[in-house]
Amino acid sequence: MMRSIGIVGALLAAAVFVAGCVSTANVAGVSNTCTNPATMNDGFFANRSVYFRISTQADPVDPSTNWVCYRIKVPNQPETAGRLDVNATTDVAPVARVTTDVDSRACTTTVGNTLPTTHPIQQGTVAETPFYIDAYGAGSQTWLCVEAGPVKHRVLVNASAGLNEPDVTANSDTAPGPIADTTPPPAGQPSTSCSAGAYGPATENVNAHLADRDLFLYNAKPADNEVHVCARLSSPQGAAGFHLGVKAAVNQVVDVQQSSDITPCTNDVLVLGNPPLALRTSPVGQTPVSVCVNSTRYTVVTGPVPPVVTFERDTQ
Repeated sequence: MMRSIGIVGALLAAAVFVAGCVSTANVAGVSNTCTNPATMNDGFFANRSVYFRISTQADPVDPSTNWVCYRIKVPNQPETAGRLDVNATTDVAPVARVTTDVDSRACTTTVGNTLPTTHPIQQGTVAETPFYIDAYGAGSQTWLCVEAGPVKHRVLVNASAGLNEPDVTANSDTAPGPIADTTPPPAGQPSTSCSAGAYGPATENVNAHLADRDLFLYNAKPADNEVHVCARLSSPQGAAGFHLGVKAAVNQVVDVQQSSDITPCTNDVLVLGNPPLALRTSPVGQTPVSVCVNSTRYTVVTGPVPPVVTFERDTQ
């Protein structure tokens, strides 16, 4: 059972740049104001029961201020949304720097966190999809860390070391606007046959846009003894995807299970860096059949009789 995430917004407002000048405000729709983001990470997970968005941009009327817009939604919990305004006009150096990486556990493991709460702030599982939120504040640094399934993300707002700490306004969004859909998967490829309904209704495990990359993972189960998994990772540097079909003997039940052990996935389908994203599979003929997305493994578990496995790669 997940603990309430309603405290996340309040904690961010109270703890961001604890030693600096912090103000708070309640502004309807403010989490949607990063309309020209320098970085944008958003996505749906666990058949659209989990959603997160983190985006950053410079204030269009004040280049000395950076915005960090965030929105986190899970079922049966209060939605957390808002915007951090970080103004570094007191710094000798130019503007406070906003960067992103995938070191999402740093909020919990880094010593010296001044946030007066347990760490992580929130973690749990929704429909077998792990979910995690934490934040870090110390001196001139504030981090926001989010994980959803195979996606890990950290936003860092850092002022120059040894200089004056920036002023921060933590805006809580009292009425977020409608959630916009992410980029749909391309049509006509093996990796999109699941989402197109080729094997009946499909479960959308991941549909995420991460910087300039799109990540999709679907599965469909037309019968108790049959499972189809479709995955695709694309970016301006390249794209790859596949459809994996597993059909067990009659009266055997197949299932898709998740774990953090990715050692069986030794075949690279596509591996990208900065930020690192990876799509891998277990070797052809090895059972159980596994698909790994970043640090999460999706394993198709069958009975004692070896299943019939089909593997189709995308052509583009």
